[in-house]
Amino acid sequence: MQRQAIIETIADRITRESYNVSAKQKIMAVVGPTGVGKTTTIAKIAANESLIKRKKVGLITTDTFRVGAISQLKQYAELIGIPMQAVDTPEGFSAAIRLFKDKDLIIVDTAGRNPSDYEQNNVLKKMFLGSDVKVYLAIEAATRKHEIKQIVKRYGELKPRALIMTKMDEAAVFGGIINAIYATKSPIAYITTGQRVPEDISRVRSMPLAEQIVDSVLINDGPKFASDSVTNLIKSSEKNIEEIQKWN
Repeated sequence: MQRQAIIETIADRITRESYNVSAKQKIMAVVGPTGVGKTTTIAKIAANESLIKRKKVGLITTDTFRVGAISQLKQYAELIGIPMQAVDTPEGFSAAIRLFKDKDLIIVDTAGRNPSDYEQNNVLKKMFLGSDVKVYLAIEAATRKHEIKQIVKRYGELKPRALIMTKMDEAAVFGGIINAIYATKSPIAYITTGQRVPEDISRVRSMPLAEQIVDSVLINDGPKFASDSVTNLIKSSEKNIEEIQKWN
């Protein structure tokens, strides 16, 4: 009874990003720390949208710093059969958007940087100026609470509209998802569960995800509950249980 109450309390806080299927064109940029899996995630989204939903998709990468970054995304683009442009200036970005004016979806890959490096935000804001770019913040599911605070602080000025929780398959405890939701007050757009393209990505269903979060904490942390957010949710659910018992 207590487990179910906790699950329902967490599920209430997990919201799914609303998807506007009537939009003529969507431009989405994926930002986040280095190593979070942005490029692979972008390849999964692009493959699903292009090969399964039959939409016209174009890729843009602004990651001209990391060795092999352009070639990695280019290889994905060739396998999927969609065009890709690499840019490093606001003018180049605007030109790429014009080139892809016939696309239903444009996905923008960005460079991962150290959480204390804020300069990239200024570059991206200049690039995105004048284009209706929707920013998505990618965070690993296993990220610890204080690291999530740093990430949210760094990327907050880009005003992310939703989260992408990555590497669910590599996390033992999913408390980081709750911490990310609380820190950003944002919905979740996607979760990724492995390296396979395009299989290992899905939209969010709140109840199954809440069950995964609670069971991961119960199995791995027992009564200690490493996440403060989960502890608060447990206290809240216990109060609800007390009220139910009074009614009975």
